[in-house]
Amino acid sequence: SFTYPSTANAVLLAGGRVVYSEVESGHLNLDPKHITEKITQRTKAIIVVHYGGIACEMDRIMDIANTYGLIVIEDAAQGFLSTYKGKALGTIGHFGCLSFHGTKDVAAGEGGALLINDASYNDFCETYRLKGTNREAFAKGQVPHYEWTAVGSSYSPSDLQMALLFGQLENSGLLLSLKQSLFATYEAYFLEKAYPQLVGYSQHSPASLPNGHLYYVIFKTIEEALACQKAFKDRGIPLLTHFVPLHESQMGRQFVRQNNHFAVEQDLGRRLLRLPLYADMGMENALKVIETFDAYLGGRL
Repeated sequence: SFTYPSTANAVLLAGGRVVYSEVESGHLNLDPKHITEKITQRTKAIIVVHYGGIACEMDRIMDIANTYGLIVIEDAAQGFLSTYKGKALGTIGHFGCLSFHGTKDVAAGEGGALLINDASYNDFCETYRLKGTNREAFAKGQVPHYEWTAVGSSYSPSDLQMALLFGQLENSGLLLSLKQSLFATYEAYFLEKAYPQLVGYSQHSPASLPNGHLYYVIFKTIEEALACQKAFKDRGIPLLTHFVPLHESQMGRQFVRQNNHFAVEQDLGRRLLRLPLYADMGMENALKVIETFDAYLGGRL
């Protein structure tokens, strides 16, 4: 349930039912060991969320999906150009979903991309994207005219949005290298300090090369997180929370099942704080954040 509502809304809008499966504490990603206990004869797909651009354990998840004949959809909204064992996130499952929202690593204001990794779905997706018509087949000269052939909608972004995105795609390597450098600086600092007030913080996994999308720390209690957030705000440094776990939300509570045990997710939306991290932030500002943490968590603030 530790994801944005869009992940669950996609299921509901397609006529499906949301089933939560728990995350692991290391990276806040889907924990493979809890997946099989949630699978029934009615299960259609597994949706993985690569939180913060850190990859889920895709080998284990794909093995489970293949065993049960399930589709895997990668929610790689935060994972543009992150990799898992050398493979780009979004290219491992049957489908991958990228986001170009203004909060993402390359942005067009709104919009995204669907990566289709199983060619047998190409025609269906082309038809669905173009209002349920076979216009793509017409453009390729495969039919003499195009017509309504299936259910669909309009998913074409505007030219202005794509012009904005194109320039960022051209510079995406630079943008991400700047963020990766900031991520690595934060990671090295918190690994070395190992503050007792914290129960977790962002760190890459051996199999995953992160894109530096975000960096978080997790406090033991809500009160400690709020106190830290206030102390930083007083010094002009914003520390932002993130997702309210869906199982704690007004809409999402109805999908909780008896075999859900949200040990990691409990109150996570209020105990997790994200540090400033953006491409043109500069190392000087990152070091200022680190110095403030050192003073605050070291009891000198």
